[in-house]
This record gives sequence, C-alpha cells and structure tokens, in this order.
Amino acid sequence: IQTELEKIRLAPSAELTIYRLVQEAFTNIAKYAKASEVVVKLLATSDGGSIEVRDNGVGFDPTTQRHPASHGLLGMRFRVEAEGGRMTLESAPGRGTLVSATLPSPPELEETAT
Repeated sequence: IQTELEKIRLAPSAELTIYRLVQEAFTNIAKYAKASEVVVKLLATSDGGSIEVRDNGVGFDPTTQRHPASHGLLGMRFRVEAEGGRMTLESAPGRGTLVSATLPSPPELEETAT
C-alpha cells in the first residue's frame, strides 16, 4: 500500500464519506481484486479535496450490473453525491480499478481560508 496524504479541510460528514469510500474500496480489493499494489491519494484542491484508491488487480467491466461489488459502489456514489461531490469509477478486466471522488469544502470553511 502506497499513500500520498495531504491535509485537507472538509465538513465532518464529508470526512466520514472519504473514510467510508476508502473502507469500501479496500473491502472490494480484499474480496475481489487479487491486487498486489494499492495506491491511496488524498489531495487538497482549490475548492475542497479529492480521494483516489487505485489497485492493480483483476479489474472488472463496470457496465456489468452483476458484479458482486456493485451494491457497495452504488452506496459510495450516493454518499459522495449527498455531500455535493462527484465520484468516478474506472476499471477493465485485467487492468485494475480506480475509484476517485472530489468533495467540496463547506462555504464556512472557504470563507475562513480567505
């Protein structure tokens, strides 16, 4: 596991969303990916933060609704979007998986940063 973790300021609920996203990604990696490497990046952006979890596992076709992890992936997307963020998923058989999301800073944190 490799990490690149920057300090970011988000609402507590958005921080929990990031935690849950990483937790679900690691659960899926452990159950299905057969990965030998995982990279986690938490980066500050001009308007919030971004999180990426990438593995070098077996991958899958994200357009297939029958993938065992699809329920957890939908839950991750729902959590991120409920925080005003955006989640993307990239995967292909034999090419690993990338789960990434961006989450905005709440307005009160943006005002105190200026």
